[in-house]
Amino acid sequence: MKKTAVLMCAFLCAAGCGVYEPVEIIPDHLQSIRIEPVRNETSQIGISSDLTQELIDEFIREGRFTVTSSPDADAILYTTVASYSQIPLSYDENFVVQEYKIAMVANLRFIDNVEKLTLWQEKREGFSGGIEAWVNYSVSPEVGITETEEEARERLIENLAQRILQRTVYGWD
Repeated sequence: MKKTAVLMCAFLCAAGCGVYEPVEIIPDHLQSIRIEPVRNETSQIGISSDLTQELIDEFIREGRFTVTSSPDADAILYTTVASYSQIPLSYDENFVVQEYKIAMVANLRFIDNVEKLTLWQEKREGFSGGIEAWVNYSVSPEVGITETEEEARERLIENLAQRILQRTVYGWD
């Protein structure tokens, strides 16, 4: 019985050891993208320009599209920051916050500008939908390396931009 279990485990491990190649879901005729300036529906100043720039940087690094500002781009990405929240995660014995979680939700619409149709859209409705990203950060050296909210927000924006890129090019986030 043990020998059968070991052989089955070895077989399953070997079967799953292939190299994962992400599959693009983008139609071949889409070669260029215009990333519209991010709209901001939160009270966080500067978040839209920071996310816009990070999205442009991520798409350039990934290389699937030529990023352009031309109105004739093959594809257009519209992004709106729908929410930003800061939530205390842990407290010390005096109820002073030690660690926070910050989160953002973005609504997206991806347009095929050649065929003039919406390929997909992600929108937060209630408690689901949209693309969400979050990071935790410590404000106390007792918990870990300390960060300001602004430093953590930079990581959050990078994380959200990567998730938007993954959703756009590969269909998952």
